[in-house]
Amino acid sequence: MPACLKSERNLMVPDKWTLNLADAIAASLFEFAPQLKETEIVLLQVTCLPWHGLLGLSILTAEEFAKDPNLLDPTRTMEWQHGEFTEELQVWESTTPLAQEMRAIYERSSDRPAMAIEFLQACARAAETSLVANALSGLKRTDEFRISVPHPDNHREFFRLEKEPE
Repeated sequence: MPACLKSERNLMVPDKWTLNLADAIAASLFEFAPQLKETEIVLLQVTCLPWHGLLGLSILTAEEFAKDPNLLDPTRTMEWQHGEFTEELQVWESTTPLAQEMRAIYERSSDRPAMAIEFLQACARAAETSLVANALSGLKRTDEFRISVPHPDNHREFFRLEKEPE
């Protein structure tokens, strides 16, 4: 496996960064699962803000979504019952060095907008791993459940859909 995952622009996010983030996402979901019990969830959002060195996870419940479908707006995670739930998890502290590394790489980049996209893509790759899928399998998800890795400015989605629309 190459040392870095490269895009067509030749910017780099270290493979190890993505794998460590996947580990942290999975561990956080396993740690948080008992708090959800039988609560159905409709969305897991990965927040990635390279310019602030910030990473986080948020969960939107089906009950919240049923009451207010506009909560799907990625800027409203702080209104969710489990918005930025990782702030309270000890296991998420393992992402502090990842967030610091992300910010340092972003700050050194000569093309910061492109570097931000590289990190959003890396977050999406982390969320697509079998580690995360295994952790999610223990949660009660609606048929409409999805993962989201949105760009914070324009809401462009970086998580690929399971299947293409027909």
